[in-house]
Amino acid sequence: MERMIIRQKQENEKLNQVIKASQLFLDTSEKVDYQYLTEEIRRLTGAAYAVCNRFDEAGRGFTTKAIAGALSPSVEKGASILGFEIVGKEWPHDPDREEKTRHHTITYFDGLEMLTGKVLPPSIVRLLEKTFNIGQTVIVKITKQDRILGDFTLLMPRGETLAQPEMAALFASQVGLMLDREEYQHQLELSERTHREIFNLTVDALFIHDIETGKILDVNDTMLKMFGYDREELPDLNVLILSDTEDPFIEEKAKRLIKQCADGEDLAFEWPCRRKNGETFFTENHLHRVTIAGQPRIMATVRDISERVEQEEKLRLQNGLINSLLHSIPDLVFYKDLDGVHLGGNAAYADYLGIPLDEIPGKTDYDLHTKEEADMYRYHDKQMLNQQSPRYNEEWITYPDGRKVLLDTRKAPLMDSNNNVRGILGIARDITDRKEAEVKLQEFADQLEKKNKELDMALYQAKEANESKTKFLATMNHEIRTPLNGLLGFLQLLEQTPLNDYQTQYVGYMNKSTTHLLSLVNNVLDMAKIEAGEMELDKRTFHLTEEIDTALASLYPLARKKSLQLQVVQDPKLPDMLEGDPRRLRQIILNLVGNALKFTENGSVHLSIMSLGSTEGFHNLSLEVRDTGPGMDQDSQQKLFQPFYQIQDNQTPHPGGTGLGLPITRELVELMGGSIQVHSQRETGSVFTVRLSLKEIREVASQGQLKSSPSQKSNPVPGIRRVLLVEDQEVNQALMKHRLTERGLAYDLAQNGKEAVEMASRHPYSMIFMDIQMPLMDGLEATRQIRSNTEISQPRIVAMTAYATLKDQEDCLAAGMDGFLTKPVTAERLDRVLNNEEANQPPNKNIMAEPRWDRKDMAMKSLMKDTELKEGEAWPLLQTFIENGMALVNESQEALEKGADEKLAQTLHQMMGSASNLYLPAMAARVALAESYLESGDYKSLGSTLQKIQENLAQLAGEQDVN
Repeated sequence: MERMIIRQKQENEKLNQVIKASQLFLDTSEKVDYQYLTEEIRRLTGAAYAVCNRFDEAGRGFTTKAIAGALSPSVEKGASILGFEIVGKEWPHDPDREEKTRHHTITYFDGLEMLTGKVLPPSIVRLLEKTFNIGQTVIVKITKQDRILGDFTLLMPRGETLAQPEMAALFASQVGLMLDREEYQHQLELSERTHREIFNLTVDALFIHDIETGKILDVNDTMLKMFGYDREELPDLNVLILSDTEDPFIEEKAKRLIKQCADGEDLAFEWPCRRKNGETFFTENHLHRVTIAGQPRIMATVRDISERVEQEEKLRLQNGLINSLLHSIPDLVFYKDLDGVHLGGNAAYADYLGIPLDEIPGKTDYDLHTKEEADMYRYHDKQMLNQQSPRYNEEWITYPDGRKVLLDTRKAPLMDSNNNVRGILGIARDITDRKEAEVKLQEFADQLEKKNKELDMALYQAKEANESKTKFLATMNHEIRTPLNGLLGFLQLLEQTPLNDYQTQYVGYMNKSTTHLLSLVNNVLDMAKIEAGEMELDKRTFHLTEEIDTALASLYPLARKKSLQLQVVQDPKLPDMLEGDPRRLRQIILNLVGNALKFTENGSVHLSIMSLGSTEGFHNLSLEVRDTGPGMDQDSQQKLFQPFYQIQDNQTPHPGGTGLGLPITRELVELMGGSIQVHSQRETGSVFTVRLSLKEIREVASQGQLKSSPSQKSNPVPGIRRVLLVEDQEVNQALMKHRLTERGLAYDLAQNGKEAVEMASRHPYSMIFMDIQMPLMDGLEATRQIRSNTEISQPRIVAMTAYATLKDQEDCLAAGMDGFLTKPVTAERLDRVLNNEEANQPPNKNIMAEPRWDRKDMAMKSLMKDTELKEGEAWPLLQTFIENGMALVNESQEALEKGADEKLAQTLHQMMGSASNLYLPAMAARVALAESYLESGDYKSLGSTLQKIQENLAQLAGEQDVN
């Protein structure tokens, strides 16, 4: 009996320890410590090993959370033998194990093999039992009500059994309470976290405040962003600070609303608010009374509607504007639904119906019109709705006062915001007066048609007369210019004959008058073409710089004659190649610069051609001609571009003219799509400014090129990067420029041997074309200096001359030249020289005793065939040669009279090169004959030959036919 009492006492003490320990754990632990619990149950039950397993929510699969026992390292070693860690191991559902433990809180097994069943091989199970001395195996379920949360697997030493199973069950029930509390705490935290996320993610601003004090207790992130506050500022904020305080009664209104909500009323209202930065805005608010932690609070939902308020205000203004416009329209405007019931109309429609405007909605056509009229209106409505497109009708209506008017009515579908047809929109206009006017207009149109036929006949007759006038002008232009050109040529010949002073003066007057008359005829023809609308522009590619040089070539003599400075500035940014009409561009420059030279007696004429940049493939140019002439007043400037107008006053010189040059220039500029302006003041000169935009032709240019453009028909010559052209004669320069440009070669130009030496020292030229006789330094000396300078990259040097003896060739080769090229320089021979196939040519021995006369048409034909220049490009070269040739013959005759053989030889050589290049064989042969007479000292024959050269030039001048 005493032993039983002692045993009972021990069991009670153990029970108290279990209760005390578990209660202490339940009160203090925030998180379940599975290892601690496993150690405790092993200690209380006396098991050798204890394993804690936690089931999933379905109560099927489980995970090993902890293992306790004196031989834990051995257990871990055994687990490693099996290839896995026991703690953390997820075990699949074992139906056999579940069946064995289903009906009991504590289930006993005689061995490990009985517990594991088919999970592990029997041999391994027996090995584990033997290794760890395992006997009885006990499963203690961890439950909460009927739900299995997990279990403890207790492994007893062999030969021993669980002494106090009730202790294990009691402990497991305490663990079930802990696990249930852990799950509840987890769900509570998850719920709070979810609610907080929803609270913060709400698009509206939310805040909770105390009812009595108005202190803000909590807000979401949207509220902080909307009002501009930081969360740290919340403890110091009162709900009233969020309101716009401009209203002196705002606080009283707010307190009244809070009281209503505190009494249990849910409120919705609009409220003016203020952000932290002072900005005010409108909000839509909802107030609800809530209880939080047993305390009554107010939760406010705030939505920023400032944009909506602004849009509503705009909409009100727009609607007001639409209504104002609608009722101010004199036309009748109405709109109906699909059944023909009126929705509204404007004041004019109400006036027509004779009823107030607000009585129109709800009425049908049958309420407002006679049945006959209503039937017609509904018929037209249905036709429009069937077509789903606007329809026009003419409808007679009767006003209440008996007036009958004809309406032009447009009916269209009335659409909603989704583009669905909701009704009919009608606009009607009174066209009674218009109809009457149409009748009268038709009568007038019939009369007008009759008059137009008469006018067409008169216009046809006028057109025929105008065409006859144009043909007459063209015929007269040709008929007058032909004898004028001949007269001009023979006057120039007459000037070279012995004349007394009076005769010389008279011939000069005749020459000047003839030239003036020829210019007048040309200008009259151009003006006739312009007036007839027959002036057409060419469209081809040209070199801008060359066209400028060609245009100015004939103006330099006039400038020298009047002792004026002709200054030309060309922008280095100018494009080399453009597309347009080069002949008309030259005519513009000739007219403007020639006009300036004509009216300027002292000082200078300045021409600047500047680049204004490119726009969409077109290059913008500015041509400015500035002179130091007498200037003009404002009245003269306004009339300057009128045909045949000439300034009439005593301050402006009158050197003659047709009064057509500037009008033609303006027409040409505008025909090119440009503009021309003039600015002038008395005593300060005049400035003419032309703006043109021409298509730019972009080509690949050689590096360092000054004046070049690639050919459109051939590629640059391989191995030749840059060429230096050394030539002092203008015509020869122009021809060689064309030859080089045609082959895509970059070139620079030197006017004499001295310039050639300087340029060769600065640039690595591949080839130099060297003229022989030049001012300052001849070609032979220039070649010697280039060859003697070791710092110069030595180029190929090819001599160019009009006529050469064997001795001349030997002198060139001795000076260091690589080859010889006689004039004319044909395309074939130039190509052979460029390709290093031929540089030496035998000297010309065929000197004509009595050569024939050259003809302009033959020379032009040969020149255009070889160079592929057009007539408008080739003729200026020939014309320049004629003018320069006359001057050279005069210089030669003066040199002959003075016995200046050296000067005479130089001028003959210059003329020889130009004549050869321009395909004037008779002229070249006569010059060659003159050179031979000079060399032999036959001055009499020389003089006679010079006279024949002059006659040949005059004959060429007499054949001029300028378009």
